[in-house]
Amino acid sequence: MLVNLVQLRRDDIAPGVPLAFAVFDQERRLIYVEGQVIDSEAGIDELIARGAYRTAANETRSAGDTLPAQTPLANAKECAFEDMRLQAGDALQLQALTGKERYYVKLIGFLAGRSVLVTSPTMGGRVLLMREGQGLIARAFSGRAAYAFNTEVERVCNLPYPYLHLAFPALVQGVPVRCEPRIRLRMTASVTRMSSPGDPVAVQMVDLSPSGARLDARERLAGKGEIVRLSFRLKLEQDDAYFVNEAIVRSAREERRAGGRRTYLHGIEFIGMQPNERLLLRTLIYQRLAEGGRE
Repeated sequence: MLVNLVQLRRDDIAPGVPLAFAVFDQERRLIYVEGQVIDSEAGIDELIARGAYRTAANETRSAGDTLPAQTPLANAKECAFEDMRLQAGDALQLQALTGKERYYVKLIGFLAGRSVLVTSPTMGGRVLLMREGQGLIARAFSGRAAYAFNTEVERVCNLPYPYLHLAFPALVQGVPVRCEPRIRLRMTASVTRMSSPGDPVAVQMVDLSPSGARLDARERLAGKGEIVRLSFRLKLEQDDAYFVNEAIVRSAREERRAGGRRTYLHGIEFIGMQPNERLLLRTLIYQRLAEGGRE
């Protein structure tokens, strides 16, 4: 069964608002996944001008969803489990074939042709009951692609800690994500104006990608084209990653919130970020996407 696509219209999308559907180009290749954000009116206008399509109502497809046998995605590919190059500790998402709930686990390891070992899913600090033989869809992000495969619970183990043996997949499906990954979050960061250095200004970072971010501030930080320095910290399991980078302001607009409160939204693009820093940031963002996409 093919996914139905409809022509994308200008009123289907708004700047800064997470997409409620996947977007494809004229050759039916995936260019935006559900939940990603297009920051500017200009970016939306360009997308409409070159011709784009979206999934029809009730057929939204996220980056890791398994693809039908007759997939319309020209860039979909089949690969082996090893081609994902997952590492111990990487996040996977599990979904029962008969339900919509999604659970997040971590890869422990695998033995090719035998089984994949993952931690047991938990909710509210409690281990969820899984039954042997239960069919699952597993999803993961790795590199610049989203992967999915069918599996089932082969063995439930409780010692020395709760974990699962999943059936080793004969086939994995992957969809390259051509645009930069972006996560929605709500975390405190600080900005220093380079044109008039002074005390850092506290802001709320509301989304983040390897190439830039969107900031919510109580005052106007800088005008379009000005340079600022952004400092923020991302939490890791055993340590934190601290980023300090200069960025150019690409957009700045004022908004009125409920109760008449005024706020300023700024879209910034990182400049001069070192390759190793960008790689670390991209890895952390993909990890966060696989774990739910929020801070």
